[in-house]
Amino acid sequence: MKELYNQILSKILEKHKDTLAVFSHGSSISEELKDYGDIDINVYISGEPKTVIENEIIKLDGKKILLNLNFENYRSALNSAKNEQNLEQLLILLVSFQRIKVIYDKNKILPKVIKEINKRKKEIRKKQIKRFPVQFNIMVDFFFKLKRSYNKKDILGVIYSARIIANNCARLVQFFNKSELEDFYNPVSSNYMAKNILKFKKVPKHFKEDYVICSGVKENLTTTKIYNSSARMMKEVIDFINIQKLKEIKNKEFFKLLNQAKEL
Repeated sequence: MKELYNQILSKILEKHKDTLAVFSHGSSISEELKDYGDIDINVYISGEPKTVIENEIIKLDGKKILLNLNFENYRSALNSAKNEQNLEQLLILLVSFQRIKVIYDKNKILPKVIKEINKRKKEIRKKQIKRFPVQFNIMVDFFFKLKRSYNKKDILGVIYSARIIANNCARLVQFFNKSELEDFYNPVSSNYMAKNILKFKKVPKHFKEDYVICSGVKENLTTTKIYNSSARMMKEVIDFINIQKLKEIKNKEFFKLLNQAKEL
């Protein structure tokens, strides 16, 4: 990989003279690259990028690999690390910088970005608390969509609704598990998320079984099986939430909907 990184860096520096830092992140750092795998590389430049992303299919040891180059102005990246307010984007930043391979750092700027991101970790729990009722609402909303799709024999509607329900159920259950957020949250790989979600210790009875069905990790299932697992997952998550202590959440409308959802 070192030789490959050097080749990639040479091409970047030749084409983008204002490059300040280059680093790789994602599974390619810690896992063996498989055929049709990918390598994610971020490039910080001093000016405004002419392109945000460049993709190239390369061959490595006979394997086809997708090389993703993501370009960003360094000052914008540092500002995002300091001031990003959106929970999803903040988590993406956190995940991206948990496991990185520094390929090039002209002025030692990457430690500054990492330092700012690590300062934000304490905010995540507070943002999670605010987000909890929203994710519960989304889960209930898509349960209604799931019911309508199933009654109309809309297969794609059932599959899509089930995945949204699974995603939000996982986030609700994660709130009560002491897992590392960066291990749980991965915006790219559902399989990576599934592996870590299945490590949760405090879960409803059929949660792990239903999650792999509803999230699409387990394939070739009937519409009825997906529907039934989604309905059971949501019901058990609602019951699970009801027996937990939720003193941190002050949203009265959430508790009202929580009680109403028990009857679904």
